[in-house]
Amino acid sequence: MSALRQLDEPDNQSLVEYGHFFVTLNIGNAYSYAIGNPYRSEFILVLAESLKVLANVHHELPRTVASRFPEIDRMIKDPSSPVVLELRGISRNRLLTERGDDDVDIDLQLLDSSGVNISAAFRVRDVAVADVVAVHELCDWPSQEVHDPLWQPDPSKVCRVRKSVGDWLAQR
Repeated sequence: MSALRQLDEPDNQSLVEYGHFFVTLNIGNAYSYAIGNPYRSEFILVLAESLKVLANVHHELPRTVASRFPEIDRMIKDPSSPVVLELRGISRNRLLTERGDDDVDIDLQLLDSSGVNISAAFRVRDVAVADVVAVHELCDWPSQEVHDPLWQPDPSKVCRVRKSVGDWLAQR
């Protein structure tokens, strides 16, 4: 309800902040994350699940979402296809840890030296259009493949779903 109130009254401060652009150097984690959320957004997932709970206790709010928040209602009922954006040229000074800290060196060193599939993610400051070099369209990717935390996609399949930004936009 607090998320919907924030939409209704945007001047209110929220306890939860949405809208960060998260990145990982691990393509398997990126694919798993994109495919694993049926709504393609944590914000929409929280809203959809909260509305289900409220509907189960016969609260009036779920019945008013379509008229008060038609775009949110559309995103819940008809979520977008999963995609992963491939970025290049992100300098270290544009990175924050997943928690928002400036010191990313420990996480970067761990990723670089471990050789292990770790789930380190980072926030990126000021993502620009020029940073996006490809779109990985995952609508036909089998969801059962992504449940293993050590999973990595087959490189030939990655090539088939990877499109240049121009080609992907031309299909829209």
